[in-house]
Amino acid sequence: MPHKIYINGRFLTQPITGVQRYGHEIVSAFDQLLVNGKIDPQKYQIILLTASKNLLFNPAYQKIEKRTIGRFGGHLWEQLELPKYCADGLLFCPGNTAPISSLNSEQKVVVTIHDLSYQYFPEAYSLPFRMWYHFVIPKIFARADAVITVSNSEKSSLIKLFPEAQHKIFSVQNGGLPTKFLNKASNSYAGIEKKSILYVGALNRRKNIEGVLKAFELVYQKKDLQLTIAGASGKSFQKFYQKESSRCRDKIKFLGQINDPDELVALYQKSLCLLFPSFYEASPLPPIEAMACGCPVIASNIPSLRERCNDAALYCDPYDVHTIAEAILTLVENSTLHKELIEKGYQQAAKYNWQNCVGETFRIIENVFRI
Repeated sequence: MPHKIYINGRFLTQPITGVQRYGHEIVSAFDQLLVNGKIDPQKYQIILLTASKNLLFNPAYQKIEKRTIGRFGGHLWEQLELPKYCADGLLFCPGNTAPISSLNSEQKVVVTIHDLSYQYFPEAYSLPFRMWYHFVIPKIFARADAVITVSNSEKSSLIKLFPEAQHKIFSVQNGGLPTKFLNKASNSYAGIEKKSILYVGALNRRKNIEGVLKAFELVYQKKDLQLTIAGASGKSFQKFYQKESSRCRDKIKFLGQINDPDELVALYQKSLCLLFPSFYEASPLPPIEAMACGCPVIASNIPSLRERCNDAALYCDPYDVHTIAEAILTLVENSTLHKELIEKGYQQAAKYNWQNCVGETFRIIENVFRI
């Protein structure tokens, strides 16, 4: 009988942010490993379990079996129903949480912890959310057989907080643009004049969206540019934006959350640059996606972004809006640098793919089976 690997498919019931994108991409990459014979179906059976309630996505796979189970949704489904259907195999949870009963049992459990932003930027999360994460995250590090995180810098942070678990914390970088979109990523807008700065991500304080807006206002005093913002907003951002008296509001376009990769690729291609001055990240997707599309990147000078972008980005101090504005103006006024970052970006983006990510993830899961 093959070993059973169950995947917690709760991400199929959630709108797509970075964590959910990881879930979608890693399951698709697992499916390709089965199709290509790189995972032996005689040894391993992979089953994706998801709830029927609030199901937003229903992808088709060639080799992975997808089962819709239970009557509940959200936390109730994950905590009460999921464990009943996966007890005879290993459970892989790609989205930060896991069933407490599975962690407390003899079942083998592998969990991906993307980051601990709820600790560092609590104002971006509701009180119930923070309380739940403060409860479940320590249990994951205490009980899970392996914990995967998405960068070496994040691994170092996790080891400082959970030193007793350092032997089972592994770093696996995220992939980049989905493989099926790479053939569309060459910049077909290369010949047009680009006047729009692009921001992609959640609209909250951790992502430094306020710094994005303030820096753009400084830039607009010298250059007639536009700012395009793609991402979902929270209440704290709405309050901030409503009280700001910006002189360039008509030059700022809010697109909301974008789930369609085709639309996202076109945005990257049409933009002058991606502005990504986050205070804290683990292994973000937008910088590598932008690079794959020929869109230069301005990023925060923080360890995780240095690790992910290397020398293919122009760096700024996220705590100083003047340095963010200066980086934008430098890129606008220095065409040689602009072209250089495009070329370096293509090279850097080529290093990241979901097949490598899932290959390393599968090796960790294989080792857990051997324990």
